[in-house]
Amino acid sequence: MYADIEALVLSGELFNGPSRSSSPRRSPSPDRADPGWHDEEYKLAMEEQRRRDQALDYDSDDARRDAIKAQRQKESQPESIGMGPGRTGVKGVIRDRNEAMELEREKKAKEMESLRQKMEKNNLGGKTYLEEEREKAARGEKADELVQQEQEKFKEEPKRDPLGRKREGRFGHLREVGLQGFLNAVEKEERGVWVVVHLFDPSLERCYVLDETLARLARLYPETKFLRARAAALGFTSGGAALAPKPRPAPRKTKQRSEKDEDDPFGSDSDSKEDEDIIDDDDIDLDMLPTLLVYRDGELVFNWVRVDWEAGTAGVEELLDNSSKPTATPSDSDLVKVVNDTYSDRALKSGEDKDRSKAIAEAFGYTADELKSLPEEANLGLSCGNPTAIAKLKEGERVLDLGSGGGIDVFLAASKVGPNGQAIGLDGSAEMVTLARKNAGKQGLKPPQVAFVQASLEKDLPIESSSIDCVISNCVINLLPLAGKASVLKEGLRVLKPGGRIALSDIVAKKALPEDVRGNLATHLSCIGGAVTEAEYRTFLAEAGFQDALLVDRKNDLNVYWDSNGSAPTTSCCSPASSDVLKQRNLPADFDVNEWVGSYEIYAVKPPSDEPARTLETALLRSWDAYPTVKSGPPPLTAEEVAELIRNPEKGGDKIALIDVRRNDHGGGHVKGSEQWAAQTFYDDLPGFFEKHKNTENVIFYCQSSSERARGPRSAGWYQDYLDSQAPDSHSSKAYVLQGGIKGWKAKYTGESDLVDYD
Repeated sequence: MYADIEALVLSGELFNGPSRSSSPRRSPSPDRADPGWHDEEYKLAMEEQRRRDQALDYDSDDARRDAIKAQRQKESQPESIGMGPGRTGVKGVIRDRNEAMELEREKKAKEMESLRQKMEKNNLGGKTYLEEEREKAARGEKADELVQQEQEKFKEEPKRDPLGRKREGRFGHLREVGLQGFLNAVEKEERGVWVVVHLFDPSLERCYVLDETLARLARLYPETKFLRARAAALGFTSGGAALAPKPRPAPRKTKQRSEKDEDDPFGSDSDSKEDEDIIDDDDIDLDMLPTLLVYRDGELVFNWVRVDWEAGTAGVEELLDNSSKPTATPSDSDLVKVVNDTYSDRALKSGEDKDRSKAIAEAFGYTADELKSLPEEANLGLSCGNPTAIAKLKEGERVLDLGSGGGIDVFLAASKVGPNGQAIGLDGSAEMVTLARKNAGKQGLKPPQVAFVQASLEKDLPIESSSIDCVISNCVINLLPLAGKASVLKEGLRVLKPGGRIALSDIVAKKALPEDVRGNLATHLSCIGGAVTEAEYRTFLAEAGFQDALLVDRKNDLNVYWDSNGSAPTTSCCSPASSDVLKQRNLPADFDVNEWVGSYEIYAVKPPSDEPARTLETALLRSWDAYPTVKSGPPPLTAEEVAELIRNPEKGGDKIALIDVRRNDHGGGHVKGSEQWAAQTFYDDLPGFFEKHKNTENVIFYCQSSSERARGPRSAGWYQDYLDSQAPDSHSSKAYVLQGGIKGWKAKYTGESDLVDYD
C-alpha cells in the first residue's frame, strides 16, 4: 500500500490527474543509472491501478477522480502517508507530498552513494581492462555487449595512425586525479594522445551519471586517457574558467613505460591529500558542472561546460572516432604538392652522396662514359631505368622529358638529337628546374636547343600539339595520382607528331598492392604505393589513344635503394628529402620490393595520320617559359618623356639606350637610335648586355605594344633582375618600359624623322 501511494505522489497523478501532453517523453539512456522511479514496487502499484481502472466505467475524468478518492477513503488511514490523523486538508496534502519527496531524495542519495562506491571499485581499482575481461571469462560472465561490438570493429578495421601503424591501447579506465596528477597528465603525455578530463563535484548526481558513461568510453577507447578531477582542486570557480596549464619544458614520455612513471596510475594518495588542503567548495559554481575538457599535446582543444551527459559523451565519442580513423588518402593536389616539395628538397641537396647516386645510375643502365659527360649534380640517383637508351633517338628530333629532375636524361637526349634537334624537360619543382638550368649552363646548352620549364604534369602541358617526336620519362609517372597518370598520357599523345612514340622507364606493380601500401604516403614517396599493375597501365595507354603498347620487366633489383639491413634509402626514385619519411613506411622488415613491383620499360606509338607536318621554331607553347619568371617591375615612361630625353642632349646622349626586343616584326619602323636585342635570346645575352650598358642611366625597352606581359616589359624585368643581383657600386643603370610600345610611339610621332626611323 505504501508503495502504491508513493508511486502516485511521485508520478503526479494523485494531485494533477493524468497528463494531457502529447509531447513524447525522452526515454532514459540504457547507460544511465536507475534513479528509482521504475523499481519493481512501482510497477506492481501501477499494474494494480490499471486493474482497478479497468473494473470501473467512468463517464468523465471528474467521475474517475471521485471514484479514486472514494476508494482511498475506504483504506486504512494509518497506512497512508498523506491521509493520517492531523494530515487532512489542503495544507496537509501539500505537507504529505513534501514528506514523500524527502523520502525519495533519501532514496536517491543512497543509490548515488552506492553508484559512487561501485565506480570507485570498478574504475579506480587499478586493474587493466584485459584483466577484468579475463576475470569475467573465468567466472562465465558475459562481457559488455557494446564493448564486445567495439572490440570486433577493432579486429576487423584496426585503428591506424597516418603511417598505418596499429595503435596500442594502454589505458582503459576512468581515473581520479588531483591537481598535480592533472598537470602531469596534460603536460607530460606523449604527443598525439587525447586526454579527456571530467571536472566534477561530489554533491552533484549528474556528475556521477556522466562518470558512468565515461567509464564505458574508457574501455572502448583504451588509447585515450579518461580522468576525473574535483573542480575545487583545479580552481574551477565562478570567477574564472577551468585551469588550462601552460606548456612548460618537460620530457615527453616514450612508449616504453617503466614502473617509475608517476603518471600511471594518474595521481597518488599524497597528491589527493595535498589537494584537500586547498579545496574550497564555497567558491565552486555548481551550475557550471559537470565540465569536460579535452587536451592534446598540452593544449586545450575542446571544452563543454555544464555538459549534458548524453550530448557531452556523444561529442567526445565523435571526436575520438574521427581522430582514430586512418588518415584519409591525400587529395590529388595535396599528393602532387608533397611530391614536388620532396623533389625540391632533394634539388637543394644536389651533390650529396655522389658515389651512391652513381652506383644507382649504373645499376639501371647508364654507362660510365655517359655519366662522365654530365655535371655531377645532374645525376641525383633518382632513376629506375635509362629511357634515352631505349628511345632510339635520331639527329634533329624533338624530345620531351616528363619529370626531368636535374637534367640527366635531357642532356643525354640533346647529345643524340644534336644542335638541330630540341630537348625539353618539364618538372613540377621550381628548385629542380633551377638546378637543371644551372647544369645546362655548365654544359653550354641553352634554349631553344635545351630548355627546362616548370609545369604541372597532371595538367595541360605547355607544349605545342603534334610537335614532339619522342616522349621520355624516368620513374615519375608512378608518383602522379591516378587522374594525373591518365591526363599526362593523354597530353603525351597530343604533343606527339603522328607516328611519334613514348619510351618510359617506370615502376609497375606485379600484382595488386595491399590497401595499406597503396594508401600510405611514405610508400608512395618510395615509388611503391603509386605503382599500377601492367593491366592498368595498358588501360591508361589505350584510353589515351596509343597503339602497340609493350611493357617489359627489366628484372632490375630495386633493393638497391635500400641498405642491406632494410633501412630506408638516402635517395630513391622519388627523391625523398630525407630518410625520415621512408623509415616510417611501415613495411615488414622482410618486405621484398622485387616481389611486388618491378622496373619496367614502356613503349607505345601514336597512330599515323595524314596530318600535315608543322614547322615550328620551338615546341614550347611560350618560348619565354624556358627562362626564369621576372621578379621586378620596371616603371613605364610615356612617349612624351622619352621624346624629351632624345631631343635634349643634356638629358639624353649617352645617358639613354632604346632597346627594341622585336625580332621579325620591326620592319614598320622603330624609335630613332634603337638597338636590336631579340627577346627570344635576350636572357642568355644578359651578361654581355650588362657589360655594354651598366653605366647607362636609362635603358628603355619596348616591343609592339609593351603591354604588361609582352616581350618589352619581360625583357626589362630580366635586365632589372640582373642589375639587382649585382653589387650596387658596379653599375648606375636602371630599366624602364616605353608605355604603349612602338604602336603608341608611331601614333604620336610618325613623320618626325628625329624620333622615328625605318629600315
